[in-house]
Amino acid sequence: MDHQAEALVTICPMCNVVLGAPTAKAGLPKIFITDLCRMALGEAPWPATAN
Repeated sequence: MDHQAEALVTICPMCNVVLGAPTAKAGLPKIFITDLCRMALGEAPWPATAN
């Protein structure tokens, strides 16, 4: 299933941990919601690779 996602955004620390491996396997960057807010404000860059 291809939905052309560019990243996975997580909102809770447990989801962040649990979804880490599947997200990396899919080649997507995993972004915590607070980091996404920082990106929107120009305080942080968009991740270049999956972490």
